Amino acid sequence: MSPSRPSVLWISDMVSSPQRPGSSLSLHPSMQDGSFFPPHELVEARAWKSLTHIELDSVRLQPKDWRGMIEAIDFSALELLSFENSSFGLEELKMLVDRISDDGDFELPLVTLGLQGTSVAWDSEMADVCEQFRRLKTMVPFVEIQCI
Repeated sequence: MSPSRPSVLWISDMVSSPQRPGSSLSLHPSMQDGSFFPPHELVEARAWKSLTHIELDSVRLQPKDWRGMIEAIDFSALELLSFENSSFGLEELKMLVDRISDDGDFELPLVTLGLQGTSVAWDSEMADVCEQFRRLKTMVPFVEIQCI
């Protein structure tokens, strides 16, 4: 396990919905066997709201950690997603677009995707980057992609 792994799991839990499969938040023992929530946990579950802004700026992650993070994101209320100055690259962009495609059952509120300072802005495979941007725009037509 890499030194960043506990923080990656913590961030993944923060950006995911408790109902989303794969979130460790949904694996609470009181939920696994169908037993009731203790009162304080019931209050916490009712108070939970999807995040509207996620800024993972200047984060350096391994590809497997990016995959876990991207898979965990709850897009249901997300308006701003930023990876500025991070190790987010073309492969992560492909994962992100695929993940958004998987959530295609509802209109996503995403307004801004921040990619300034990432390798996406200057990737030598610019045709692939443009293709991913095109795919994203077909799913989320009003998203502003900031990469310069």
